[in-house]
Amino acid sequence: MGNITFSPEDRILIANLTAELKRLNDREERTKPEHVLSIQQVAALTGRTRQTVSLWVRQGRLHKVERGGLIGILESEVEAIKKR
Repeated sequence: MGNITFSPEDRILIANLTAELKRLNDREERTKPEHVLSIQQVAALTGRTRQTVSLWVRQGRLHKVERGGLIGILESEVEAIKKR
């Protein structure tokens, strides 16, 4: 297979298209609905009891979300607390 040579204009076009694709991908990532975990799931992921997770919510260490009448914790919150 031979080498492909791009003109300076082609390189600029490719760079612009690449940047636009990255921008669109980043925007899509930010607008994705985040996964919500139950208190039980959070307890299992962190190796703590449901009571401890509930305490973290009351203390404000984890923020609860309510969706469809159910209470849960955003997965990103759990990841953040696991890193601490």
